[in-house]
Amino acid sequence: MMADVFGADIYVSENHHSAAWGAAWTALVATGKVSSFEEIKRNIPMGEAVKPNPENRKRYKHVYEQYEKTVKAVTGLF
Repeated sequence: MMADVFGADIYVSENHHSAAWGAAWTALVATGKVSSFEEIKRNIPMGEAVKPNPENRKRYKHVYEQYEKTVKAVTGLF
């Protein structure tokens, strides 16, 4: 769904400790042990990319356009 909504490849970690990896990497960047968050890509095993489905992408884009119209229509009511 994320790939379809954002129109981009989504990579999912093969490790179920993603939150812990993120916290640890934040500490490494903060302490200067690693230079950037970009380096994490080389250190966490990732599965194959989930590719966006063009048909689903069109549907989500249409739904979002309807959402934007609705927000504009009701903004003055609150």
